[in-house]
Amino acid sequence: MKKNLENLFEGTYQYFQHKQNFGQEVFRVDKDEESGDTVYQSEILSRVETGEFFKLQVHYTLNPFNVVQKVFVERSLGIRWAKEEYLIDSTTQMLHYTFSTKESSHSVERHFNPKHFIVVPTFLTAGIFSLTKKIDLTARSPVTFLSTPNEWEFVSGPQDRILWFELKASNSEELSVGGEPMMCSKYMIFEEDSMSATSKNSATLWISKNYGIPVQLEENQGVSIAATKFKKLKQDVVI
Repeated sequence: MKKNLENLFEGTYQYFQHKQNFGQEVFRVDKDEESGDTVYQSEILSRVETGEFFKLQVHYTLNPFNVVQKVFVERSLGIRWAKEEYLIDSTTQMLHYTFSTKESSHSVERHFNPKHFIVVPTFLTAGIFSLTKKIDLTARSPVTFLSTPNEWEFVSGPQDRILWFELKASNSEELSVGGEPMMCSKYMIFEEDSMSATSKNSATLWISKNYGIPVQLEENQGVSIAATKFKKLKQDVVI
């Protein structure tokens, strides 16, 4: 870890399927004192049915304007290993994506819009869109995310996906995290805009005021994620 990183927050998420716990994610958020970048780091470690350990690590860096600069996603399971790298050239607005395994490497370049957000397979960065995206209080707002289907093999480069978010002026709730109250903004997530016949939201997301760190997610298919630990490491941190 870089020595000039100032520790801001750390915590733990628990994953549930129909209220049965099936995973845990630990995280920390740091500030690079030299560049002003914010670094989000999260890790999932679990044992699979074969007895092997599955390890997933994510490093996600935002610049001082909360625009993504680089993302690293690394997976390992037994002898299997894969890594995704997203590097954004802010001068040319180009995204350089690389997917690597022990046997091969694939690279893709594409234009990158600073208003787009990169999706990773951990929960910690699910709320960073709220740092820069203005959500309309009278209608659903589209948010463009970039993601790939790549896990252990290269399938394709980053593709766009639009989700629609709804935020009411009164959508502020107090949640309990580790016995401590935390005020959060409540977002309703939809697959389609309000003109679609589909009116039911697909998920509900609660985001704290702390650097866009999410606190809870509830999906309609029975999956939920909840913070069980959320600790502020720097008491005078600006929120």
